[in-house]
Amino acid sequence: MDYRAEMEEGTVFLEPPYLDAAIIGRTSVNGLHEVLVYSFQGLIRAYAEHDGMTYEAAAEWVEYNTLRALPYMGPQGPIVVYESDPDEV
Repeated sequence: MDYRAEMEEGTVFLEPPYLDAAIIGRTSVNGLHEVLVYSFQGLIRAYAEHDGMTYEAAAEWVEYNTLRALPYMGPQGPIVVYESDPDEV
């Protein structure tokens, strides 16, 4: 799915564009805006594959640089979710 073409103007995408591979969907926030939903694990995979980071370094990067920035991205900023393994529930 090409989220960049389908989302409303003002939607915040995480950069660089290869992080689009970590988008797992979209949702409505308070019925006002649709926002993107990213997978935490997908972000780690994207950084590890494209930037050559180890899993641990990529996880630290996402936690420190991405998750901490989310509150400052405005009402159309993305959501990052931790996916659970159905076998672990």
